Amino acid sequence: MFSAKAIEGIREGTRTGEPVRGPFDVQILPLTACNQACVFCPLYTVPEEIKRVHAPRFIDSGKKMEWNIFERIVNGLMELGEVERVHFTGGEPLLHPRIADMTAAFKTAFPHSTVAIVTNGVLLVDRFDELAAGGVDRISISINAADERTYLRLSPSNRAQDFRKLIEGLKRVGNRKREIRGKRRHSVPEIALTCVLTRYNYGQVAELFEIATIANADSLTFIPIVPFEFEGTSRNTSFAVTKDQFEKFLDDIRKFAPQAEEKGLWLGYGGNEADGGILKLKPSDIPNPCYAGYSFIVFWPDGTIRPCCNCEMVMGDIFRQNLAEIWHSTQYREFRSKARSGDFPSEMRCSCNECGYLYENRFFRTSVKSEKIENNHL
Repeated sequence: MFSAKAIEGIREGTRTGEPVRGPFDVQILPLTACNQACVFCPLYTVPEEIKRVHAPRFIDSGKKMEWNIFERIVNGLMELGEVERVHFTGGEPLLHPRIADMTAAFKTAFPHSTVAIVTNGVLLVDRFDELAAGGVDRISISINAADERTYLRLSPSNRAQDFRKLIEGLKRVGNRKREIRGKRRHSVPEIALTCVLTRYNYGQVAELFEIATIANADSLTFIPIVPFEFEGTSRNTSFAVTKDQFEKFLDDIRKFAPQAEEKGLWLGYGGNEADGGILKLKPSDIPNPCYAGYSFIVFWPDGTIRPCCNCEMVMGDIFRQNLAEIWHSTQYREFRSKARSGDFPSEMRCSCNECGYLYENRFFRTSVKSEKIENNHL
């Protein structure tokens, strides 16, 4: 997943308590606004008064990242070391007018990095060519429905024509991938479709598999619902599948897996089959230590920095401070100390039972303890 150099850096950093290199896994939010309002998303599921108390990072201010802030991010990362992976997320990153400039500039600064965008795909057909030309390596498209009715159930503030535009866009993206590959003008982005598994779409494996084929996608991954729980109440698990629905879904995945393999398309469930379609971790499931403070960093549109997408604690402001100063600050040192034991104080407001960095932490835990470090850079 990451290079041997990165793993060795984590190994040395956790031994001494101080990072020996900068973050090599980066997430940038060009904005937090979105042109969809999915029922399972915390931006729209959690009431404003709850977000203000427990998760103000989910309050949508509509702010877009200014170019000077983006430049400070890139320059700061270049000063700290080589980045191996960056995700441009949101909100909907394709709403930012300079998203293609951002991805191209990042790829120029870090030519060996994997540059990825996470999008709902509605605007992709209008931006695909410039993103591909700028060197984007991976486009992850959240497609949670195979028909208009399901789409509107899961994003009720949208319109049927948005779904039609998404599907038409995926068809055109599939065609453009074939054309670009044939002419060999530049590298072709990997197309990864993801689907949050719900009681509305669990029976649409066949239809979504067909859409993935039309889009010339490289993968179709179903992922469990992440339950955002505040003050003892879950806000989105009413959309989760039942036990019988989950079994039906798994049967369909197994049924279509051989066909997907023949087409060179990875098809599967991104969770654990024992989770029943809901990512809800017990303390024993969460790997300790957490390595986010040595490997990962999140930049929000206003330039504020958080150590993880599920932590509320702000570590600094790239607009007012140098990134190296923030990365090596007393506050970050305290975070790393707590992360090594997994004992996060309540004021950090880290929702580890909803960890989106779970797979990476497990990978680091195994790799750091291993005597032999494989150079399996992604």
